[in-house]
Amino acid sequence: MTQSENARVWASRAFMDSTRIKAFTADLLPTGMSLGQMAELNEAGEPMSAEHFPKEIFAKYPDKKEKKLADLVLAAGAVVVSAACAEVLRQFELGHSSLYPIKLFQHDRKTPVEGDYFCLNIGERKDTFLRQYSQKVMEFGDGTVSMWPNLHDDEVAVSPAALEGPDLWVSPPLNRIFFLSGRLTQALRAAKMGRVFGFAPAVSSKATKSSEGRVSGGAFCQPLRAFSRAAVVPDDAVRVHPRRLAALREAGYRIRARQKPCLSATFLVPPPFPVAIAG
Repeated sequence: MTQSENARVWASRAFMDSTRIKAFTADLLPTGMSLGQMAELNEAGEPMSAEHFPKEIFAKYPDKKEKKLADLVLAAGAVVVSAACAEVLRQFELGHSSLYPIKLFQHDRKTPVEGDYFCLNIGERKDTFLRQYSQKVMEFGDGTVSMWPNLHDDEVAVSPAALEGPDLWVSPPLNRIFFLSGRLTQALRAAKMGRVFGFAPAVSSKATKSSEGRVSGGAFCQPLRAFSRAAVVPDDAVRVHPRRLAALREAGYRIRARQKPCLSATFLVPPPFPVAIAG
């Protein structure tokens, strides 16, 4: 059955997109929490107060002037959205999610980066992810799961209950993906923000057949049993510029290069998972 655009659930690939990561640093948070811990809780849908997020962040490199940022970036562990993006989000039902002002500065800690920005705390969870009907699922020893970075349309399955409640949420145990209602997705697209969110439609059905491409069981998953918090890196993982690698390490990524005949590529897995490469 064909679903109308507004009656669909949409997944965002933004957390898996290395081009969304910008090299910024921040001072110690008032709570004493590390930036990595803050990022992990935020991506798990934990409602948090403003004290859990940096109020100011600073460009890491002295030789690079940061231009006005895109409408959604990942910087110093925070999900940073533009004022224009925040205005769109505020028009919808966010539940326990929040937007907190944040100031961005160049490396000198004095010169502001052009634009106004907010930290996005995704504070809503819905138990609607259907692992058994989703395609290309990577399973981890700690019980969490993730999708391959090159997420395609209809590879994530959710129950019909996902259409109820707030317009923005996450769905543990699935990590590195957040979900949006059809109406919020359409509003962001109308505001020309679709590219930075990386939308992919989810299948909202209990009857969706799983794909043979699903990563579960069998010899392929042996490395997952050997490394309790490891991921098998797919062959189509991304190749990354050396400067971006530094920003990825700051964000908590574990990086290892794999050598192949006539090919040297760098493969990435999001934090907090180390890399285990299947030989």
